[in-house]
Amino acid sequence: MEKSEKFSEKFKLVAVGLLSGAVNGLFGTGGGMLLVPLLRDWLHIDEKKTFALSVCVILPVCAAGLIVYMAKDGYNPLDAAAFSAGGIVGGITAGKLFGKVPVSLIGKAFGVLLILGGIRAAFF
Repeated sequence: MEKSEKFSEKFKLVAVGLLSGAVNGLFGTGGGMLLVPLLRDWLHIDEKKTFALSVCVILPVCAAGLIVYMAKDGYNPLDAAAFSAGGIVGGITAGKLFGKVPVSLIGKAFGVLLILGGIRAAFF
């Protein structure tokens, strides 16, 4: 790989990170919604790997957002602890199922969630 190609790939990685971080920080969620298609279509990463990579990337992005929200007193730590407990159990369970679920089903489920979230955001 030539020097310019390496720079181009690193630029794409940084750009994808900036975009997903900005979306996640602005809306409090949604970075992965942008990250998955960009990793797949722009960086040509295998679709199944994009879902796993998205989770790895969004964790520090969410942590950064949490720090900002904490500084602005935007949440109740006790509520967050309760949500986190359920989220951790759900995350572990889904992580164990991830390798057993076909990529096409994951993609379709992701699409349905995006549509439902879009409808909710547009009308409620």
